[in-house]
Amino acid sequence: MQLAKRILLIGALSGAIAGAQPPVPPPQPSAYEEARGLYVDAALVQVQAYRKNLDAAMKSAPDQGAQWAEAKRLLKTLEALISRLRSAAPSEFDAVKATFERTRMELDRALAGGAG
Repeated sequence: MQLAKRILLIGALSGAIAGAQPPVPPPQPSAYEEARGLYVDAALVQVQAYRKNLDAAMKSAPDQGAQWAEAKRLLKTLEALISRLRSAAPSEFDAVKATFERTRMELDRALAGGAG
């Protein structure tokens, strides 16, 4: 009987102590995760602007289908690269980012060639 009372008392005290603990805050993102998120957000806005410009260009010059096909292909590549950037480990982020930037420059050239 004494043993049962002691176990119950210890259990009650443990619960009271555990309940008195402040809640554990959620983990904060690392500096890398924060920087990656900012870059991906900016890249997404950029790609959305490209999509809008490409749609407008295709409406204004529908006869340049081959030029627009290349631009659409590059735009899809950029969208896929954004997905990769979202989940890239620190060891691969720079390589994916460099590929994104090269593809973005190719899209700039494709859009400039189609408009000219």
